[in-house]
Amino acid sequence: MTQVIAFHSFRRGAGTSTVLVNCAAILAAQGKRVGIIDTDFQSPSAHILLGLSSERLKKSLNDYLWDGGRLRDVVYDVTPAAVSGKIYLAPASSDMDAIMRVLHEGYDAVKLSKVFTELSKELELDVLMVDTNAGLSEETLVILAMADILMLLLRLDKQDYQGTAVIASLAERLSVPRMELIVNHVPGKFEIEDVRQEVENKYRNKVAAVFPYTEPLLALASQSIFALQYATHPLTLALKELTDTFKP
Repeated sequence: MTQVIAFHSFRRGAGTSTVLVNCAAILAAQGKRVGIIDTDFQSPSAHILLGLSSERLKKSLNDYLWDGGRLRDVVYDVTPAAVSGKIYLAPASSDMDAIMRVLHEGYDAVKLSKVFTELSKELELDVLMVDTNAGLSEETLVILAMADILMLLLRLDKQDYQGTAVIASLAERLSVPRMELIVNHVPGKFEIEDVRQEVENKYRNKVAAVFPYTEPLLALASQSIFALQYATHPLTLALKELTDTFKP
């Protein structure tokens, strides 16, 4: 059975897409079949991180949700070279008209939920990862309710702390089977274990990972996948430890 993992944050800029894509690449490098659904319709980025060019991206998940057709037509094989598994992406459109249409009209969240099941079955996925739109919306709640695991990202910021508490409370009400926290972009002056302990005490919830601010990651400027480019970097090793916890 496909494991559904949602990556979410209360505010933008937490690094949700970057963490998701790197975890997907690590799993694919281990031979797993991984699907990614980008539901961040307001600010899509997964296709950029995975090297899917605008010339190749003819149809998006937006087209399927609004106009129907074959789901397979909006799914792209974005598996990096020399990776033994597979990564399939259902991207959101970065076209400004499509973004504005989502803002004004929204989309059918129930139809999106069916995408999870259809994609998992058709592509025989081991893991399905969902990149969500930051904050709260009806569509986001539907996604969280379908997740086996919710990875909730936050930064060391008071606004993140308050908003994350709201999301965590909602996840509990939705009976998400497993929710864990990821603290990202931690400045070097902080001790990792001190941060972990502080956040776990505050939320009374497990912190799955604490990722430090990493200069080489920013220097890549989304031109390649960090975990594949820097296979022995401490951040990559920490990402691998995180992905090991996904295995049923």
